[in-house]
Amino acid sequence: MSLKGIIFDMDGTLVDSMGMWRGLATIFLADNGLSPKEDGLDEKVYHQMSISEMKDFFEKEYGLKYPDVKSFQDAYYHAINPYYQNVIQPIPHVFDFLKLAKDKGVRMCVATATRTRSAMLALERLGFMQYMEFVICCDDVGVGKSHPDIYLEAAKRLGYTVSECAVFEDAYYCARTAVNAGFYTVGIYEKHAPSEELPMRQICSKYIMGYEDLLKQNSPNSFFQSATDKNL
Repeated sequence: MSLKGIIFDMDGTLVDSMGMWRGLATIFLADNGLSPKEDGLDEKVYHQMSISEMKDFFEKEYGLKYPDVKSFQDAYYHAINPYYQNVIQPIPHVFDFLKLAKDKGVRMCVATATRTRSAMLALERLGFMQYMEFVICCDDVGVGKSHPDIYLEAAKRLGYTVSECAVFEDAYYCARTAVNAGFYTVGIYEKHAPSEELPMRQICSKYIMGYEDLLKQNSPNSFFQSATDKNL
């Protein structure tokens, strides 16, 4: 069965934004006119805290008050939206690959954990939407990427089966979800998480250090042929 659709993650896969997310605590505090009280706060928040835990932490340690988790989420998106709108740039060579895929008639979409409204600030500014059928976020399906719902819904909206779609992801836990759901899964190296390279290589259908890996092969058709062969 031929490869007909590609489902792309956004952060770290289409756009180079993971540094921003890993600096979220400092960015969020600055948006509120504050500075971190401790070294390593960004890593602590990024790696150890859920959304609700972040809300409780900033309320207790910095006196920032929010009536509920949604209002806290609204506040941190307020802090990061300017980065999507003005700062964040594409992953190198991604547009070369998107053009190749579109020329081959492959339909593409974005499936992201980032709120659609925020994601679109970068996707529209940088020109991604000329290649994408739609953008879907985890809020649309009610669960995060530890569940396959967002990938399954994306494939459904594209009009294809799981075996006709590839998923591109930069995070191990997301790639694992896609693999377990039966997708041909392409892992892409994330410079902010080098420790994930080996486990990603072990589970993904294909692993790349960057899009140039898909463009410098013996033939520009080789990725699409290998993805097709995998699904037979």
